[in-house]
Amino acid sequence: MKLGKLFHSVTAFSLATTIARITGLARELALAYYFGASAELDLFWIAYRIPNFLRRIFAEGALSQALVPTLSALRAATEQDKAPAAATNHTVKTFINQLNSWMLAVLIVVSVLAIIAAPKLIWIFAPGLAKDPSKLMLGTKLLRIMFPALIFISLAAFNGGVLNSYQHFGVPAFAPNWFNIIIVINLVLMANKVASPVLLLAFSVVIASLVQWIFHWPSLIKLKLWPRFTVLKTNESVKKVAKLMIPALFGVSVAPINLLVDTFLLSFLPAGSVSWINYADRVTSVPLGVAGVALATVILPTLAKAYHSFNRTEFNKTLSWALQLMLVIALPCTAGLIILAKPIISVLFERGAFNYMDVVMTARAMRCLALGIMAFMSVKIFATGFYAQQNLKTPVKIAAMSVALNAILAAIFSHVWQHAGISLATALSSYFNAGMLLFSLHKRQLCAKLSTRFIFKLAVATGIMSLATYAAFMFSGLALSIRLAVAVLVAIVSYLASLHVLKIPLLSLLQA
Repeated sequence: MKLGKLFHSVTAFSLATTIARITGLARELALAYYFGASAELDLFWIAYRIPNFLRRIFAEGALSQALVPTLSALRAATEQDKAPAAATNHTVKTFINQLNSWMLAVLIVVSVLAIIAAPKLIWIFAPGLAKDPSKLMLGTKLLRIMFPALIFISLAAFNGGVLNSYQHFGVPAFAPNWFNIIIVINLVLMANKVASPVLLLAFSVVIASLVQWIFHWPSLIKLKLWPRFTVLKTNESVKKVAKLMIPALFGVSVAPINLLVDTFLLSFLPAGSVSWINYADRVTSVPLGVAGVALATVILPTLAKAYHSFNRTEFNKTLSWALQLMLVIALPCTAGLIILAKPIISVLFERGAFNYMDVVMTARAMRCLALGIMAFMSVKIFATGFYAQQNLKTPVKIAAMSVALNAILAAIFSHVWQHAGISLATALSSYFNAGMLLFSLHKRQLCAKLSTRFIFKLAVATGIMSLATYAAFMFSGLALSIRLAVAVLVAIVSYLASLHVLKIPLLSLLQA
């Protein structure tokens, strides 16, 4: 696939992801209004993170990274054998059906065991709750309600992986919207009518996960690839995915494990700490989802095809293009979110149960997380370069070191800066992860170098934008929301103008 077509795919994926980030923000606005940064909401996020951890490393992580290259290679092999289209489709469908059936069986077993062991799981992942039996009891109840959602959301992720391998990115990117939409609707319509809104929130997670799974069906049926549940059997392709998933489980688990390490430490901090970080993460994840995840998802099939076709030039060109575009987006986003952290949080969330102290605390976490935006995006892109090669051992080793570093830094920093220190540790350990991945790619001559001149120009453009943004926001006499809107507009205009003056070929990069 040419880079111009890749950009169109990135644009389509980013548009769907942007909508998901907007609805996600709407969800956070609803949560902030009804719960603020309360102990109840902290318990919800703690319980939610346990099945979500398994979803991220198993379904959306290891399975997706093993499924897409294997399915792409299977299609390429059958096409090279010049098999009839019907035979090719039968081979692919058999593989999809068998893998889907194994996945369902494993998910059911894991969910049943987790529901039984829920009290111990809550204690293991958030031991700070043990000092308050009522919190431990509510956390256990929330976990038992939400854990079945793992089945539906994982099947949805599997369906999304199949569609991505056929370069259908829109539906998988839009699917997370249902999670946000259903939670918002349920809170608005029923939060004031039920005895326990937090339990309503937990049930909403299960319903939303089911809807996400069903949402993929029409696209799969159109491609004649809707997974059917069959007797548990395996072929060589299924075995290959299983082998690839074992090391991939560690490679893609760095961010989720970091999140659980953070949850462990946050359970000992004041009430509201989990929610403050979660609100901050919601805002900083917008550029990560729109650019980082979109780029990594879209380039994976192209990188896999280039690698298996022994086209190193195309591989390097695609990876370098993604890296350049990521930097153009990441640097100004980092600067803007740091400068405008407090007004952004205030304008978005300061109403209802969300008070001024929550604004200050959330802004502290957001500035620390914003520092890591470039690292978070880089990890997504660089790791994809290894997944395309079906080389999962290298990311695993680097991820393990990154997790260890994050745990050490978070334990140290949380004593000094509490929740903000944990956010800072996450950012710093992600830079270590990204740096090691890039170094390993260069050793294999699988990533072209960026010019120092290009990076310097981007830094200058970002500096000019930062000064202009700060100056624009400091004008007095205007309402906070208006000052923020003006500052954001000035940031965009000044950055684009700086790119033009410095002759950074943005248009040619986008149309490459």
